[in-house]
Amino acid sequence: MSPRGKYRTLPLKEKLAAIQEVDAGVKKTEVALKYRITKSTLTTILKAKDKLQNNASRFAPDRKRLREAAYPDLENAVLLWLKRARSSNLPINGPILREKAEELSLRLGIEDFKCSDGWISRFKERHGLSFKTTEGDDESQVLSALKAHNIAADLDSYAATDDNLCVCREDTLDDLVAEVLPAQHSSESEEEPEVENVTTAQAFQYIAKGRIFMRTADRTAVLNVISEAD
Repeated sequence: MSPRGKYRTLPLKEKLAAIQEVDAGVKKTEVALKYRITKSTLTTILKAKDKLQNNASRFAPDRKRLREAAYPDLENAVLLWLKRARSSNLPINGPILREKAEELSLRLGIEDFKCSDGWISRFKERHGLSFKTTEGDDESQVLSALKAHNIAADLDSYAATDDNLCVCREDTLDDLVAEVLPAQHSSESEEEPEVENVTTAQAFQYIAKGRIFMRTADRTAVLNVISEAD
């Protein structure tokens, strides 16, 4: 009798792959042998099929345990800030992340939050993030990990554009908080202006057009148009 192999915990991506193979008709015995797990472990994975598939976009593919964050609103706000900071090529490290997490927690009304080294470590592990800046580190890995979480960080809520004008602004921490929190009761007397939705690709095209326009336009003509509008 061959000795029993070392117990193995599959990462999320392999659990999902095993589920796909069983769904495709591959025998459970073959799937268990392929991933070096017991049939009982495979059965447990299959029972958690819905949970695993529903959380596929929320956790890093190499994650082995789907441990939920204690403060999901804060987690989403920090991820949103992090993705936009990376998109703007801003430097990010542990101390900067700690500062932003603490600021966001206050704005979210979380009084007992402590951004410890342990929280940062678990946050990075949950989302497959790395803040290394040593030679050879690929920052695109950070962006790839962030994109896997489907954070609503496109330019639909970041840029308002038309054929002749492109207006962009940096989001404040309060903007991020408002985006992750459920919609608050709005006043009937306040009506939001209608803004045409644009895709990320369209927004970037408008931004490029705006930059070209500002480089090539006659400054006097632009000022005259602005004066006439006033």
